[in-house]
Amino acid sequence: MTRAGSMKSRVTVVGILAVLLAAACWAMSGIFVKQIMAATPISSLSLAFWRDTATFLLFFPLVLCFERDHVKVTRADWPIMVGMGASLGIFHVALNLGYHLNGAAITTIQQTAMPAIVLIVARIIWKEPLTGTKLLSVVLIAIGAVCVSGIF
Repeated sequence: MTRAGSMKSRVTVVGILAVLLAAACWAMSGIFVKQIMAATPISSLSLAFWRDTATFLLFFPLVLCFERDHVKVTRADWPIMVGMGASLGIFHVALNLGYHLNGAAITTIQQTAMPAIVLIVARIIWKEPLTGTKLLSVVLIAIGAVCVSGIF
């Protein structure tokens, strides 16, 4: 195997492990959010604010220490950065509210609809093709989310 081939395999394994770690953290966060909201009078909006603020305060210094060259943000980048921050903030408010109203398990399962939304938005914004496989996955995601949500 060539060096490029082994590097590609290593990156794939690291990428898979990163996604699994992210999924585990995401799943665990639902349990913590549900417990915090049950034990305190904090609102979904306040909890999202403190969650995002704490994340920023924890990770921004690490980025400055280890990735300083990647912290250059130009004036042209600000609209995208603000949009990303606002969408993430709205996502966390809605997610916290879902955990509070529906429970951690159901809300996490409902979030599996996210890939379908990404497919649709990528089609609209970047004109990515919707293949048969992608369309089938959207249909299966929708059916699964509806079944698990207990709508029927």
